Amino acid sequence: MVSTALPDIRTLAPAVATCLGAGWKSEPHPEHPHASAFLTHEDGRQVRLYVDQYASPRAVRVQASGQEPTPPVGILVKDTGIDFGHITMAATKSARQIAADMSRRLLPTLAASLVQWQARVDKLCAEEAQRTAAADCLATALRTTSVTRATHGSTWDKRKLHMGWTGTARGTERQWMTTPRASVEVDADSSSGAYVKIELSGLTATQAERVLRALLDEEQHGNPSDS
Repeated sequence: MVSTALPDIRTLAPAVATCLGAGWKSEPHPEHPHASAFLTHEDGRQVRLYVDQYASPRAVRVQASGQEPTPPVGILVKDTGIDFGHITMAATKSARQIAADMSRRLLPTLAASLVQWQARVDKLCAEEAQRTAAADCLATALRTTSVTRATHGSTWDKRKLHMGWTGTARGTERQWMTTPRASVEVDADSSSGAYVKIELSGLTATQAERVLRALLDEEQHGNPSDS
């Protein structure tokens, strides 16, 4: 097998961007500019063009990978399972040939994957709007402006909104048992809307009865405000 010199992406990538046509530009990778670059279209499509700088001269290939976009601020996208496309090409190919391979073998896959990705993001944005609206109403009811998110755990956990309330202890004995508290967690699903988990503690028997009766009355008669 004949050895192939390692292509210099610093000169190859701009040439490929030119061959791809109007709207494309090349930007060097901030850490490995001689071996990797990003080809970005003005419509948001992005491809990473690179070579394995540690590959044997007999196994050098130019590689191109479609890139997942950056989601809107506050929207967590995790493990979409979407294939944004990946191809390899001979390192001896010219910029024009590489651009032609990308146009034929990679860009159609990338375009289709971006449609799927946008649908996923739209769903997440709708859920976030439902989650935020519900949390705002509950925060008003609790007379609090402190609504937080978890900073650890799974992506699912980090989407949830949390708030809490602590009342006044009844007496001086066993205050941890006689201080009313509410812990609220808000989440949402595009099919069922916002849903809420509330943990109550330290209630009097009368308060607990009122809460339970309200739930049962709601279940039996429905909420007039929802009709």
